[in-house]
Amino acid sequence: MLLLAVTARVGFSPGMACVGRGQARAGYGSPSMGLYESFWDEEASFAQRLEKFAFPVQEVPQILKSPPLGVPAISSQRRKYLAATQRSKSAVRDLKTQAEIDDALQACRATGRLAVIKFYSPACATCIASAPKFRRLAVAHSAVHDFYQINASARGKALAEACGVIDLPTAQIYASGLLALTHSVANKEFRNFEAGLSEQASVEL
Repeated sequence: MLLLAVTARVGFSPGMACVGRGQARAGYGSPSMGLYESFWDEEASFAQRLEKFAFPVQEVPQILKSPPLGVPAISSQRRKYLAATQRSKSAVRDLKTQAEIDDALQACRATGRLAVIKFYSPACATCIASAPKFRRLAVAHSAVHDFYQINASARGKALAEACGVIDLPTAQIYASGLLALTHSVANKEFRNFEAGLSEQASVEL
């Protein structure tokens, strides 16, 4: 009698003792059925709300993708510039010692070509401004004349003084190994220097 009274108070019937947990969810008068139904309903509604705010999968824009590995393509204009730079470097050779100057003048005597030696300083603004003109001149006449340059700062200062060069930028033209002309190659004097080079070339011919 005591057991019946307790079960009647909590709403449990003897017949429910044989009902499984799954059946209780399905509904056999279980007092917790409302709790299960509200839980699953909340889960379903949360998933539906989440789908509304889900962002669609989009392809990564091409601009954000990493570029393919390998050597980048070089434009034709850039290729021409690099080729011209290489020609100018090979057309104007550096002289760093007196022995190298002597070898250049000996080659000048042996081949009959003019030797053009420019004295400059990398700290000289006038030298930097006129450098492209000298390189173009060397490339244009590399087949008939030899072009050199000496950095007249630091160690090269003694070489410039030995050659009698004081102002920069200055170029000297040697014919048959002998000094024929000393002339400024600054921008404002460069045209006169070109005329002097042409004159010395005609004398050699």
